[in-house]
Amino acid sequence: MLLALALFALGCWIAFDRWVAGDGAEWFGYGLGGVAWHGLGLLGFAWCVSRVAPPLLGWRAILLLVLVYLPWALSASVLLQHWLPEQLAPWCDAGLAVLGLLLLGVLLRRDVAGGVVRVLAVATLYLLAFGALSVVNGISASVWYPVDADAADADAAEPLEESNERLLYAQPARLEAALQQLAPRVAGRPNLFFVGFAGFGDQRVFAEEIRFAAQSIAQRYGSGTRTLTLVNDRRDQAERPLATVVALEQALQGVAQRMDLDQDVLFLVLSSHGSADPELAVSLGDLPLEQLDGEGLRRALDLAGIRWRVIVISACHAGAFIDDLKDPGTIVLTAAAASKTSFGCSDDRDLTYFGEAFFRDALPAAPSLRAAFEMTRRLIAVREQREGVSPSDPQAWFGVGMERRWQPFEAAAASEVRALARTRTPDDHARCARAAPAGSHPPSRACGR
Repeated sequence: MLLALALFALGCWIAFDRWVAGDGAEWFGYGLGGVAWHGLGLLGFAWCVSRVAPPLLGWRAILLLVLVYLPWALSASVLLQHWLPEQLAPWCDAGLAVLGLLLLGVLLRRDVAGGVVRVLAVATLYLLAFGALSVVNGISASVWYPVDADAADADAAEPLEESNERLLYAQPARLEAALQQLAPRVAGRPNLFFVGFAGFGDQRVFAEEIRFAAQSIAQRYGSGTRTLTLVNDRRDQAERPLATVVALEQALQGVAQRMDLDQDVLFLVLSSHGSADPELAVSLGDLPLEQLDGEGLRRALDLAGIRWRVIVISACHAGAFIDDLKDPGTIVLTAAAASKTSFGCSDDRDLTYFGEAFFRDALPAAPSLRAAFEMTRRLIAVREQREGVSPSDPQAWFGVGMERRWQPFEAAAASEVRALARTRTPDDHARCARAAPAGSHPPSRACGR
């Protein structure tokens, strides 16, 4: 009977998971590991509860009650989450868990006499501990994953405008032309050079994030005429040099030739999908492109001889790059810890959660990069908690030498904001506040007050 009930519950879960994933969902066999984890959790729950029930009940009796309730709870959870707003999903599951505990107490009240409170206390503590452990480790029991409609549309779209051979052959000249357009450095003070890298070309969000990041850093620190972006974007392969590992190496070397390496700073922003190897996805259609790993990124920077650098990596598992990149002359800001995923990389967005929080909301209002990063961490934590997703836990490394080197840029940015504020009239401020990007935080800072 236990085996039959367990198989029925498993079948219900697979069917519900398939229904939620929608048409065209793909089977994800690795999710069976999460299913097995939750199965072990149910066995552990039954055993723990049976140990504290006076008189002692066999764990099979407790497991039987759980397996009878489980299909009903799964059905209710799926239906409620289908009809209610997404942010209420965690509360639905919590409510169903509480209901299950209450039903367990009612069914056991005669068998355990006065021990119902103790049974419910142990059951509650077990569920809280197991749930926390599952969330912290990012364990998912989903075995069906929805197909990204935008990615499917992109796959069905027209082929690349140029043949692969012509496109790759054109890259050296295109990169050299972009380098030639960089303005010469201004003598007598440290200069900032910006390089952006949008690695995954089948989703627009990464290209849009690099574009916005370049604008944000230019407005804050004055890098606008010394900006170079390498972008993989399926929508357009003719405008900018492609983001490839070789192009990044050559771009950094070209930028370094225009820098005073003792004074000037490189601000490098990379946006793509990532893995904990560490590795950033580099992709555009069916081009055979090399992936960018942590050692390769460090090697490209060292070969260029760029001494002072700020590196922002917006990707899942981006924290895994810190060990390869950290040194006294480097600041590294990442969207997620080495073992965590970040969010917001769907094709219908212009910025990821991290890019939105850092470049749009935090940086214009913060007095320093460190303060902007701490504000970003808080903004993302609140958003992820509200949406009920596993925390991405953005990470940072602040090299002591680079923090000192960066102070003139912060001072110049603050001075420019004050000077701009003195020249503006109240009408200017009102117009700027109305034109500020949606969600700028606060608008008055973006407008130079």
